[in-house]
Amino acid sequence: MDRSNPHIAILIVLLFIVGAFGLTFYLFNRAQITLTFTSPHGAVDIYMDGVQVGTTPVALEKVPFGFRRFSFVKNGFETKEWVYDCKPNMDYGREIFLSDNSIETRVIPTVGTKFASPAVFVDDYYLIVGTEGQIEYLDSNLQKVWTNDLGEIILAPTLVAQNLIVVGTFEGSLYGLNAKDGRIIWHHNLGNNVTPLTLNDDIIWVYAGNNLLSIDNSGQILTDKPLTNKMIVDSFCFLNGLPTFIDEEGFLFSMLEEDWLTTEFPVRGKIQSSIITENYVYILGSMGDLYCYTHDAGQVYLIEHSFNLPATLKLDQNLLITSGNTISLVDPQDGKIVLQRELGEDLNEICVSQGLLLVGGESRFLFFFTPDGDFITAKDFASSIFGVSSLPHTKSFLVTTQNGVSIVKKPGS
Repeated sequence: MDRSNPHIAILIVLLFIVGAFGLTFYLFNRAQITLTFTSPHGAVDIYMDGVQVGTTPVALEKVPFGFRRFSFVKNGFETKEWVYDCKPNMDYGREIFLSDNSIETRVIPTVGTKFASPAVFVDDYYLIVGTEGQIEYLDSNLQKVWTNDLGEIILAPTLVAQNLIVVGTFEGSLYGLNAKDGRIIWHHNLGNNVTPLTLNDDIIWVYAGNNLLSIDNSGQILTDKPLTNKMIVDSFCFLNGLPTFIDEEGFLFSMLEEDWLTTEFPVRGKIQSSIITENYVYILGSMGDLYCYTHDAGQVYLIEHSFNLPATLKLDQNLLITSGNTISLVDPQDGKIVLQRELGEDLNEICVSQGLLLVGGESRFLFFFTPDGDFITAKDFASSIFGVSSLPHTKSFLVTTQNGVSIVKKPGS
């Protein structure tokens, strides 16, 4: 055969193009894209590129390739929009959370625009602290009493003690402010990253740099103890009347006058979070393990490899754990996992208040559950949630997000 014949060459090219097209068409039809949608809100209508394609729970098969715009619609909730790049042979599942329009939310006007320290309500006053150093004191009607701008970064929680407000800054300052007018009464430069811990018998306890300090109300430093390892801040408490904490290496310290009483707790990796109670020490380790010890380091139980990072640990009737995008409820007595449930984002906050379990997300949602973990509803704040607390004598919560502070009515109230 004369391969130089131009007609034969053209025929070969055409056969190659037809074959490639046929193979592409064959693979296109064999490729499967399945998107599965569920929702704790029940039946949610799903629209793809403006056309309704189903209602949750549903598995959408043979979804066309490319970017597809989905809308999730339910009466009484904000419509959620989502764009997804659909690729061949992909099987994807997603739980859809919607923002409940029935939950009343009142945004508090603030001078600050960014927040990390949770706002508090004490003695009928709101204390709101901005990340960039703005401090605002409002009365119960949200009328401004005073403001002060410290001009430093504030990330840690503040303490309120009678007429004294104690504020620690990332740059290393510790301030004592007059609660009546916001004046600075006293100030210390303690190095870096100052965290007020608690007030006990009119003594303020502070973690600064890697030192534990005690300070009286007048601002006089009483003790200043350097530590060997990083303190787990949420473990600090008073055990048998002694200031007590656990460090990241697993050593429990109790301060007896000038001496430390120490106990070592065997832990794999480093400690992420810990709670010390009257009878037990609960430890969440960096390897995903949960330990329960007696005070003399006798192990009560160990739950291995069950929790992801980042993780937080709190105690109510159950141990309350956020780990990555998962909440866990654990019986503190026997270590039985009562509930373990994934949510749609990594989590920052968990607490029980006014008969509800509240979980704050790292990027958007505040989730409402029964204390046993049954889902109730959710509210979208489009911002990381740093603090949730109950407002006394009301059916409302004070919610601090990265972008603002709001009063949020309890669902159904």
